[in-house]
Amino acid sequence: NADTLQPGETNEDGFSGDLFESGYIGISSVTYVFFDEDNPNDSVSVIVNYIVTDTPSSFTLSLNGVDFENNEVITVSGSVIDESITSNMHVTNISDKDISVKVRRIETHLPPETSSFFCWVNCYTPDVDVSLDALLMAPGDFSELFHGDFVPNGITGEASISYVFFDEADLSNFSTINVNFVSTVGVEENNFDNIYLSSAYPNPASTFVSLDYDLKDMNGAKLVVYNLLGSAVKDIQITEDIGKIKMDVTDLDEGIYFYSLLVDNKTVKTQKLVVRH
Repeated sequence: NADTLQPGETNEDGFSGDLFESGYIGISSVTYVFFDEDNPNDSVSVIVNYIVTDTPSSFTLSLNGVDFENNEVITVSGSVIDESITSNMHVTNISDKDISVKVRRIETHLPPETSSFFCWVNCYTPDVDVSLDALLMAPGDFSELFHGDFVPNGITGEASISYVFFDEADLSNFSTINVNFVSTVGVEENNFDNIYLSSAYPNPASTFVSLDYDLKDMNGAKLVVYNLLGSAVKDIQITEDIGKIKMDVTDLDEGIYFYSLLVDNKTVKTQKLVVRH
């Protein structure tokens, strides 16, 4: 049967979706599509992740000393000019046994022309939903290796992505965090529209990397380089309005980094840097 809705009308009681698990333990992703009966292309969809478990999780997920409940929802905000908006997560094995931990990404909603990726042991391309690598965690082990990234590509909007940390040998043993990534345009970004920062070159870099910049007469600028854990590993003050930064990367370990141009402690632009020796 079809339900007729008048312009502006909302139906709050007409739909419910139920999963009959029949003893199944794990995650089921179900897509519900609502469409115009006369024009099926006029539609909207929602993905619901049903999570069924009969045992307590062996993991706790936390950030900055705050523990999250299993299946908790958090929000991470950033700018449309950021190369990516990042959610870090710390994982602890609270069981009394060794566990090989993998991560599954579930993209519930992504705005058009945006993408996402995540890192767990290694960083994966946007088409990978389950980590190829597992991390062996002994009882009490604590890992900061995970981060999930939303790539806004200049698009304002909200992305909803779930990350499931699970035992490779027991799929019913898992813990989930749901992240809403919000990309916005703020007033301060409009003030910085004319500031120029080039992409790093060469990239990947092994010894030195260069960046060209033009601050358009703005003062109080610096370039900060962050590792994947979000820790600043370099902090370079910029004293000239126009110029080039030549940065030594021989003291950095191989891997992926992010560099941000800050003006008056506001992030103007963030981009990725790869170091290979």
